[in-house]
Amino acid sequence: MLAENRLTDKQIKSFAMKAEQLQQAYFIAASIMLALTALAKGFALIWPSPDFSMQMMRFDPIFFFLSNQTMLWFAVLLELAVCGLIFGRSEPHRKYQTLCWIGCLFVAYRIGLSAGNFSQPCLCLGGSLERLGLSSAPRETWPPSSCCSFCSLPA
Repeated sequence: MLAENRLTDKQIKSFAMKAEQLQQAYFIAASIMLALTALAKGFALIWPSPDFSMQMMRFDPIFFFLSNQTMLWFAVLLELAVCGLIFGRSEPHRKYQTLCWIGCLFVAYRIGLSAGNFSQPCLCLGGSLERLGLSSAPRETWPPSSCCSFCSLPA
């Protein structure tokens, strides 16, 4: 009776292959999301709209010694570095650690903004939503948690 419930070697190898494919799909999806958000930020930094360029000159509410523009450049470089690590030949646990790390950074930053009662529209996509024609009302009413969940989704 116990022999009937055991998995064969072929079934175990099949499960292992499916798990590896799922893991690879996760890494690809996470890196695509990071690359797209980095692209949106970079595009907005290189070709800013008038309203967005005014926001870029202000200082960051958390890191008050840096401008919003400098913070977005740091975010672009960080997201692209994480994409490079994911597409590199590093071990899977290193990729998971890096995704978790960048997700925690995004969440901690958004928590800091919420704790400081920062009520401006989120700049995490570099003003791309404004270019898509969304008015400032929906962007201001989106809860910070929605931005956190989007930014930390790869983690």
